[in-house]
Parts: sequence; structure tokens; C-alpha cells
Amino acid sequence: TAGTRNGTSGGANFTFNWTAPNTSTGTVIFHAAGNAANGGGTENGDRIYSTSVTIPAQVAGPVPTVADGATVNNGSFALHPAPLGPGSIAAIFGGNLNDGTAVCTSSFGGDGKLITSLCGTSVTFDGVAAPLFFTSPGQLAVQVPYEMAGKATASVVVTVNGQSSTPRTVFIDTAAPGIFTLSQDGKGAGAVLIANSDILAVPTGSVAGRNTRPARRGEIVTIFLTGLGVTSPALGTGVPSAGQTTATAATVTIDGLPAQVLFSGTAPGFVGLNQINVTVPATATIGNSVPVVVTLGGKVSNTVTMAVSQ
Repeated sequence: TAGTRNGTSGGANFTFNWTAPNTSTGTVIFHAAGNAANGGGTENGDRIYSTSVTIPAQVAGPVPTVADGATVNNGSFALHPAPLGPGSIAAIFGGNLNDGTAVCTSSFGGDGKLITSLCGTSVTFDGVAAPLFFTSPGQLAVQVPYEMAGKATASVVVTVNGQSSTPRTVFIDTAAPGIFTLSQDGKGAGAVLIANSDILAVPTGSVAGRNTRPARRGEIVTIFLTGLGVTSPALGTGVPSAGQTTATAATVTIDGLPAQVLFSGTAPGFVGLNQINVTVPATATIGNSVPVVVTLGGKVSNTVTMAVSQ
């Protein structure tokens, strides 16, 4: 860009891109020189300007750490090497996993998708950005990108403020069902609701502040889980569900008995969350801890419990 003559206000602006080295080299000094020419055909009145700017190196923050095997299904918490399903919700455990914020919750971006950068944190699976549900210094919740479908393994990297963790390998399978539980550890009472209600199918009064009662034989219940794999029609990574069905139908047993599956798919309006609507078998055992298991494509979920009444 042509500049102004020496001695006048303004000047000339020059824009360029500079790529920093991968490893810090300390303080960086930028030197610039420009030739101001008046177009007179001689050097009379021309002038060389020079300047320099010193930029101190940024103080590097702590490097995020992720232990080998510390990326697991967020529903079942099945230990490594248990696989993850594409599109599922995964938990990542480690240290320095965000900018120090106690808990940072996510939101949807302008493109309608769950954001992939939160409180200084980003996560990739084989270089594909993973949507983030929340970040904290010790734990992350992310969606495994649907782009992992068809892979056997993926490399997981957590980056916080430019510092990246050691890559960790996770196993990928077509499906890896994990039922959510009230204890949030994959054990005990499952996240099972009486259909079309907010009533948990657990013993009456067993959860403070929640509507609870056993499900009746023949009643429809909704099981919430993750890891049922790709959908039909296909659902994009980070995109809220419109109630897509699973590409392969899931099966459910309650008390070891086949339960009629009425819907197997994604929970409408949510990212990474699956739901299965089933009918409680007419001969299921009456009790407070009746076992529930989901199977899809030969992949078996964690066993959870629900309450069943007459």
C-alpha cells in the first residue's frame, strides 16, 4: 500500500501472516524497513524508514494430561479397552483439562452445532474436532465424532491454551451401548423413565426431589443411554437429534425376558443421547432391582436395575 510523504500524518499499513515456531524460542523481534518514494524518477525526496517491535514469549500454561485408558463411555464407564461407539458421549479423565474453571458448561454455536472449544479446551479424535458438553480441570464430556465410524481405533488429543496432551489410543466399534445410571458410574439404578413422564422407574420416594415409582408390568418405559452408533437418516457430529432411529435395531431384556422395543434411536433435541422405548414384560419379576440389559449388533451394555410392580 502506498504511504504518505515523510513528515505528514498517517503512514502506510502492511499486513502479513507470520507462523510461530512449534517450540518456543524465547523473545521474538520483528524488524521492518520500507522505502518511501515520491515517484519523481530520482532518489531526491525518497526515504528509508525502519522500525522494530519486541514481543516477549508467552508464559506456557500447564500441559494437559490424559492417562492411558482414561477415555470411557459416559454411560457405562466400561474400562479400557472397552470400545466407544461413533456419535456417543465419552468421559475423559486427567489433569489440567481446561483453563482452571471449576466447571464450564457448553452451548450451541451459530451453526446450530454443539461447540468444540470451551474454556480454553478442545479435543480431537484422529484430528476431527469433538463437540464438548462440559469441561473441568479433571474431567471432560465429549461426543465421539460420527466420522470415527468404520475405524478400529482413534487417537485422542486434548489441547488447552495451545498445549496438547500425549495422544492416547481408544478402540472404536460400530456400537458400544452404555446405559446411564443415577449414581453416574454405570452401576445400580438406571436412567429409566415411565414413558412420556418425568417419573423414574425406581422405588417410590427413593430419590429426593424426583417423582418416582415402580413401572407396572405391560407399561412402556424409556431407557436413556449412549453408544448406539450411526443413525438412519445420518446425523451429523454435534447436531441435535430430530428423533433418528438406529441403523440397527436394539434389543432389550428386563429380568432376562425379551421386552418389546417400540423405538430405538436418538433422544430428540439432544446430542449423543440415545433412548429406547420398551414394554415391560407381563411376567417380569416384581421387585426394586430388576435387571435391564441392552444389546445392539452383538454388543452388550452394562447391567442396570429398575423397579417393577404388579
